[in-house]
Amino acid sequence: MIFCTAALVLAACTNEQLAETSGTSTKPAVTLEGGFTWADTKTAFTDAEAPTNKLVWSKDDAIGIFTVSGSTNNINYRANLLRTSIGSSNGVFIPVEPESEEADGLKLPEKGTENFLIYYPYSEKADLNVDDFMIHGNLSELQEQAAVSDKEIGKNGFAYGFTQVAADTKKIDFSLTHAMSYIRFVVASTDYADYMLKSVQLYDAAGEAVLTGEYAFDVENKAIVVPENGKTSSSAKVALADNAQFKAIGSDKQELYLTLLPGADLTSAT
Repeated sequence: MIFCTAALVLAACTNEQLAETSGTSTKPAVTLEGGFTWADTKTAFTDAEAPTNKLVWSKDDAIGIFTVSGSTNNINYRANLLRTSIGSSNGVFIPVEPESEEADGLKLPEKGTENFLIYYPYSEKADLNVDDFMIHGNLSELQEQAAVSDKEIGKNGFAYGFTQVAADTKKIDFSLTHAMSYIRFVVASTDYADYMLKSVQLYDAAGEAVLTGEYAFDVENKAIVVPENGKTSSSAKVALADNAQFKAIGSDKQELYLTLLPGADLTSAT
């Protein structure tokens, strides 16, 4: 088990690329561009054995947007990854257009600047609780991976970033930090060369370690917390999807990626 880290860069996008995603010939009113802070995992990586892992955005990636301070009142607004950013370390996102003319799009300040929270991956259930100023979520004990060694490591986790947005902006720059822990499991075996790695489970036999379950992101303190009396588990399992294509191990390594709540004390665990 090893933790994977990498650095990412920001990049721009052409009008033609924007038109490909938006379905129109005009550039959206605003785009969001960004990556992740130095030494933090991203959503997928391309070469685990390289000195520096190149991490890339994946198909169907989406981010969510909340107004933290200001009058715009953006509540879990969604922005989708541009198709031409798939497989690239550049992240360009387009706000989803309203389904009706009466609905509002992504709101920008009329004057001055406001503080936005951007998080990944997007969840339609995410809500910024006004009572405790936290986003509550649940890290599943049973996680799924689309294919063996597909190298997507962030879809079960939570990453966040804060950015100041000005009234006249056309591009919102952001930088995200992963708040969860990600573990990479690698299996290579000549004895089982005709087999495919199906699942990996990690658990504390004593039932003391908090690995998965209910959590909350504390917006003010920028940290993941486990609520009192929250439902948690000392077990975490990642398995291939039922429709995953068979791939024999042979001489190649097969990998699965498990997401855990951060900060678990495993020193006394078995």
